[in-house]
This record gives sequence, C-alpha cells and structure tokens, in this order.
Amino acid sequence: MPAAAAFSLQGRVLDGDGNPLGGTWIRVGGPRLYTLVSDADGFYSGNLIPGGYTFSITPLPPFVPEFRVVPIYEDTRLDLILEAGVNFSGTVVDTAGHPLREALVHLHMQSAATDEDGRFLIFAPRGTFRLEIRPPPGAMLPTLHRQITIDGHKDWRFTLTPGLSVRLRIVGDGHTSLPGYSYLIGEAGSDVSEADSNGVSTHFVRAGIFRFDLPIRLMETGYSTIFRVVSDTALSIRPPAKGDVQGLLVDRSVIPGLSPSLDFRSASAPVQASATVSASGDFRAAAAAG
Repeated sequence: MPAAAAFSLQGRVLDGDGNPLGGTWIRVGGPRLYTLVSDADGFYSGNLIPGGYTFSITPLPPFVPEFRVVPIYEDTRLDLILEAGVNFSGTVVDTAGHPLREALVHLHMQSAATDEDGRFLIFAPRGTFRLEIRPPPGAMLPTLHRQITIDGHKDWRFTLTPGLSVRLRIVGDGHTSLPGYSYLIGEAGSDVSEADSNGVSTHFVRAGIFRFDLPIRLMETGYSTIFRVVSDTALSIRPPAKGDVQGLLVDRSVIPGLSPSLDFRSASAPVQASATVSASGDFRAAAAAG
C-alpha cells in the first residue's frame, strides 16, 4: 500500500504586537504524532500526512498555552497569535491556616505544585475557568473544584477543608480483592485513587452523588454504578460476571452516621437496586434486571 502523501505545515508564533515567540512547543496529535518548536524568529515547520489534528501549543511564560483543532489536507500556513497571561498566584492552606506543600493547582491546561510556603504561580488568560486543587500526597482532604473569574493580577488564598471518606473495595469471584485505579465522578468534581494490596481505594470527597467507574482493564466494556455519599462510607463492589444479569453486588460496612438508604444504578446494563440501611448500619443489595 503506497504511503500517504505529506503536506507542508509552516507558520510563525507571534504575540499580539507581531513580535516573534521563539521556543514555543507545538505538539501535534492526529493520524501521527509530531513535535515542532519555533525558532528565534518564531518560525516553525513540518510535513504531516493528511488528517485532522489537535495542536497543543506551549509557549514560554508569560504567554499562555492554547489548544486548537486543525485539518491538514493541503499545504498549510498557520500563524499562531498568542496572548500574554496575567499572574494567577496564591496560597493553599488547611483550615488551621498552615500552608500545604505539594498541592497541585490546575487551571487552563497548566499545573503548578505549591512550594513549602503553599505558594503557586500560573500565567493565565483573562476569563472564567474551572480551577482544581488536589491536596498533597497522603493528605486526607478532598480535591477543591471551583469556577473562578480572572480579570487581572490578583493574589488568591484557597483553603482545603476536610470532607468525607469513601473506602471502595473491588472484589471478584470468591471475594478476591482486585487492584487497580478507581474513579469517583461527582457533581462537584472527581477523584482518582489507586487501590492498595487489599483492593481498597480511599477517596476524600464532599457530600453528593457520585458515579464509580470500575477500572477498565477489569471489564471489557467498562462498568459503573451511581450512589449518594452523605457520611463516611465503606463499600465493597463485585462487578458482574460476563452474561450475569444480576449486575452488581454491594456490601456496606458498619459505620456510625450512615444515611438511611442508598440507591444504585448500572450505566452499562438495565439494572438497578436500592437498599435500606438497618439501625446497626448494615445492608446488602444485589441489582436485578430492570
């Protein structure tokens, strides 16, 4: 089979006044992966096979990264005009006011870890964005999710407050623990945690409704279930065997302050289940075909 013809891509990376921006990385993803870098005069070039591409553009500070979708089906010239950002800086602390070192701040395609004083700095464009701050490794705190508006230089202060713990244990046939990553996706944000050697992953979240995604490698088609968290929670989840219309099996540990009932739904099959928690905090529910 003959190789696909390549088309030339070239252009310049400039600021709003027409000044060249050298040292800008342009990572091109599509039918093939390419990495291009602008020279001191802002020029970049490459030969790409035809297709639709995504451009991840990472300039040097204080200019801000951009993401673009570009079709390449002919020789193309594309000049990139980038915007200088403003200082998005601040401090991340706990409820006692102590700075949190190695918290990860993510905003608009950029991430920065806090230093020993809890400080961070990101060059951000003006506008409204979704901010995510993950706590330091080992800190028993939920990830902070917030929508913020940046309209100029400002120093911010963010406090990570304690939340609720959700301990998930994935088990297989015979209640054998299964390791892997587990994902909780909720109304206020998401959290990912790697299971320990006993198959238990621990998440720290705010109260709300969450979707639990089973590690994809354990299920050919993927699997998820939905539940509400209103207090510290411990769940064991057994994924359905292939062809098993019963769906999932859920056990809840005896933990003080449990909610009076829980509802479960499967996103991969028409099954649903509900259970009422007893006064002692126990319940067991098996989903059936709906």
